[in-house]
Amino acid sequence: FLMKKNNIDVYMGTAHLTAPKTVTVTDAEGEAQTLSAKNIIVATGASTMVPPAWTIDGEKVVTYLEAIVQEKLPKSAIIIGAGAIGVEFATVWNSYGAEVTVVEMLPSLLPLEDEEVGKELKKAFDKRGIKSMVGHKVEAVEATKAGVKVTVSTEGKETTLEAEQALVAIGFRPNSKGLGLEELGVKLDERGFIE
Repeated sequence: FLMKKNNIDVYMGTAHLTAPKTVTVTDAEGEAQTLSAKNIIVATGASTMVPPAWTIDGEKVVTYLEAIVQEKLPKSAIIIGAGAIGVEFATVWNSYGAEVTVVEMLPSLLPLEDEEVGKELKKAFDKRGIKSMVGHKVEAVEATKAGVKVTVSTEGKETTLEAEQALVAIGFRPNSKGLGLEELGVKLDERGFIE
């Protein structure tokens, strides 16, 4: 309604940049339509980062997408990544009674925020019974019959953690592949962000 009211045309389909001021949109039936504009804004969103060796099965190993819509609370969870999403799920699940362990490769919780914030959050987590393992690298994530096994390492020592579920919350990468950006000379960094 708002699009029609404001004279905004909407084209449903897959977009591909074919020239600096041209986008080809292919609809579900395979029909392509070429659109031209003085300016093109790339607003394709982002996807969760998951290392290739880890398999998201949507039940035992999940991202926030599966975790937020699941209908049951895990009895125990290992949260991989202590950024905003990881610590939010840790707080909520702990509040509902789940046993939670947060694993972060960097030296503090909320590593992209001020160091003091991470220290204070760690104190709060300790009081609530949320286990924090900062400075630990996740070596492997494996679904088992009973749940998950997560192998972590620090200072050359490996430890295996077990829980009902693992939440992978290590960050996002932009949905920039396959749009034709590189062919037009748009520079992308190693993570796929437009420079």
